[in-house]
Amino acid sequence: MAEGSRGRVRFAVLRGGKHAAEDEWNSLPEATQVRFIALFDRLMTVGEIVSEDQYKKLPGTDGLWEFKRSRVRILACHKERDVVLLVIFMKGRQKLSKKDSKRAEAICAEEVGED
Repeated sequence: MAEGSRGRVRFAVLRGGKHAAEDEWNSLPEATQVRFIALFDRLMTVGEIVSEDQYKKLPGTDGLWEFKRSRVRILACHKERDVVLLVIFMKGRQKLSKKDSKRAEAICAEEVGED
């Protein structure tokens, strides 16, 4: 997805080789994917995304980070040098639901790395 001197961005790999969030990613419009890839590339080459409107650590979660573009949200976690994409959804309310954050935390805990 994105790779640079700071690491790489990839989908979570679950037992059995399934990639979490890949189906949701593939259903996003191409223009939205391009905008996220630009964020991923910046993070992996520069090492940061300055705007908290686009990328931030989520308080009250077990190590989750959120990428934002328009109404699309991607929850991720860090595994060594990798940023691992866990859950993609359309946000329809201001606050992240406990259901979405718990689902992402469970995927992060289950994630087995590259297949």
